[in-house]
Amino acid sequence: MKKIYRLVSLLLVSIFSLSITAQTVTFNFTGSVQTYTVPPSVTTINVTVLGAKGGTGPSAMGGLGGSVQATIPVTPGEILNIYVGQVGINNVLSSPPVYNGGGGVYSYSSGGTAGTGGGASDIRRTPYANNDRLVVAGGGGGGGYSNTIGGHGGGLIGQDGVTISNWPNANGKGGTQSVGGAGGIACCSCPSYTTSGTFAQGGNGSGDGAGGGGGGGGYYGGGGACFSGGGGGSSYTNQTVTAVVHAQGFQNGAGQVVITPGQNCTPPAPASITGSSSFCQTSSANFSINPVVGATSYTWSVPVGSTINSGQGTTSINVTFGNVSGNISVTANNSCGSSLPTILAVIINPNPTVIATAGSPTICNGSSTTIIASGASTYAWMPGNLTGSSVTVAPTTTTSYTVTGTSAGCFNTTTITITVNPLPNVTATSSSAAVCIGASVTLTGGGASTYTWDNNVLNAIPFVPTATTTYMVTGTDANGCVNTAMTTVTVNPLPVVTATSSAASVCTGGSVTLTGGGASTYTWDNNVIDAVSFVPTATTTYMVTGTDVNGCVNTATTTVTLSGLLIISLGPDIIQCGGTALLDAGNMGSTYLWSNASTTQTITVSASGTYIVVVTDVNGCNGSDTAVVTINSNPSVSAAASSSVVCVDDADVSMIGTPIGGVWSGPGVNGLLLNPTAAGVGLQSAVYSYTDINGCEGMDSVSIQVNACVGLAENILANGVSVYPNPNNGSFILSVSANVGDLTIKITDMQGRVVYASVDKNVSAGFIKQISLDTQSSGMYLMHILANGEQQTKKISVQK
Repeated sequence: MKKIYRLVSLLLVSIFSLSITAQTVTFNFTGSVQTYTVPPSVTTINVTVLGAKGGTGPSAMGGLGGSVQATIPVTPGEILNIYVGQVGINNVLSSPPVYNGGGGVYSYSSGGTAGTGGGASDIRRTPYANNDRLVVAGGGGGGGYSNTIGGHGGGLIGQDGVTISNWPNANGKGGTQSVGGAGGIACCSCPSYTTSGTFAQGGNGSGDGAGGGGGGGGYYGGGGACFSGGGGGSSYTNQTVTAVVHAQGFQNGAGQVVITPGQNCTPPAPASITGSSSFCQTSSANFSINPVVGATSYTWSVPVGSTINSGQGTTSINVTFGNVSGNISVTANNSCGSSLPTILAVIINPNPTVIATAGSPTICNGSSTTIIASGASTYAWMPGNLTGSSVTVAPTTTTSYTVTGTSAGCFNTTTITITVNPLPNVTATSSSAAVCIGASVTLTGGGASTYTWDNNVLNAIPFVPTATTTYMVTGTDANGCVNTAMTTVTVNPLPVVTATSSAASVCTGGSVTLTGGGASTYTWDNNVIDAVSFVPTATTTYMVTGTDVNGCVNTATTTVTLSGLLIISLGPDIIQCGGTALLDAGNMGSTYLWSNASTTQTITVSASGTYIVVVTDVNGCNGSDTAVVTINSNPSVSAAASSSVVCVDDADVSMIGTPIGGVWSGPGVNGLLLNPTAAGVGLQSAVYSYTDINGCEGMDSVSIQVNACVGLAENILANGVSVYPNPNNGSFILSVSANVGDLTIKITDMQGRVVYASVDKNVSAGFIKQISLDTQSSGMYLMHILANGEQQTKKISVQK
């Protein structure tokens, strides 16, 4: 139900129809920036801005400050900065610029004084820099020496300074809005400190004796020179300023700013609110007012906990309420202020607290559950457009159900989610799709957590099926959801396998062929290959494993008897030195055939060779063996000595045996030498024994007569024969220094071969013989010398 509230008060109307009384504010020089805050409802101000007078010289006044009157548009509450110019300083020899732009004085000597320029006055808007000045009133120029007055400030062009006729070009120039005034020309032989005016600053005056007055500080100032008055500063107004009136040479003293508020306004009247006053908690509603004359915006407020969704600042808002009753109010606003608030009281009725529960908040796909609502009077469920406090649902996917409960016209909602777990994707896997009867198979379920098989099968446990069967597994996942899967196991019969032999009995060395039947492939034990002949080595029962096209396996056996197991052994191969060897084939009563055509059980051989025998027993079974006989001849050995007759105290007798490499033994024998003294007097025998690479041994011996020999003649060869040079190149001399009669010479190499021999008759002392072995190779040779039954052996070294 809508209600219209109109609050009309004659008192309010009379109050807001009154005009605000304007109050004028005057700002005088303080030496620092001052501020002005625009009053409420004030949109323009009227201002009078006065620049400061320039300072006087000894007998010349400074220029007067300018005046500007204007109207400035402003915003209520805006803050303006106010700068009030300082009056110029009188009769100074040297002084810096004064506050807000008045030019200073810088004289060369102390012969005279002058006045500084007066400061400008201005009003500035944020950010308050020189470029932000709205109105500027220029200051007057300073008075110079000898009746040279400063130029007046103000106007768009500051007045030039006035100078005596003697110095027509020395006066300071007034400033303009765009160019600073120029300083006067120096007229004395002295340094000039004259400067031109710059932006917001008057130029400095200088001169000889009495320096010119500084330029007035307007938008631009001027400067003074010798004896001259300073130029006045110009005035300025911003382009937004209106009703401007300039006056040049107006102010006689410090600057001043006077502000009078201009146009006033009236706040708008109150409005009336249209809308209902009773709502449910958390509901939304619209409220509006008719537009108010003179209003530029509207400010709404709502009860605590409620929210303005849209429309703040306009004539219509949308509100969402909380749970606290209260007031809706609105004020109309303009630049002059706000109306008194219009108020509409609203009552917030609580929404019911709706609760939803489920018999089973989690179900498996294909199942149903009951959901129950409480806390209200009536209930509506979505999705499904179901009604009632209890409904049954069977969602196929996880679904959130929202129930709206209504009581006394207010409603609330709550949501309950029914989680739908998918059924597990159960699989049934067999370790083998087909098995042979008697074999085991393992069935394994997948895709769930636990598994139950029919036919008393246990999951993943091997069992032996008896017939082809389709098995079903029921899988349950971690959520308790169930599904099934099936697999079929085919049971194949075993093949009827047979084992056949080509012969039930064979002789040793004979072959037999075993063949399987009743299946597709066959594998025999004992390394037998199906249908391939082989030679059995003993009576054996052989088993064949047959596999059919289904991979099913069965076995069969057959026995092969080995008749007359005949073992022939001629023993190990024979290696011996000389003599004969006996070979025996054994197996008495059998027949024999040797490779040398012998037919006896044993044969005696004397020649090396390979002998083969074939033996056949009474059963016709035969066997053979081979023997390799090696009969090596004993080596032929010869032994020789350098002397066959020696004295007991003679030198060692050299002995040589062939082939070399054998061993000497006997009395007095040491290596290749026989020591007569060690051997003793008498006929001594030295034995030479040689063993060849086959281990066969040959022997020979030499006899040496050892005599007592008590006379000197018995040592003639030992002491009277010499050989030189030795070593030699194959040619050497034999010298004899005694009468020895017949002399026999024989030279052998180290293998015992004779390479030289000679016999010389009636050899006496002084005998010399040239001997040559040019045809022989380098090496060691033995020279055997025999005379008067005495033998001497000497070693000859030939080196070519």
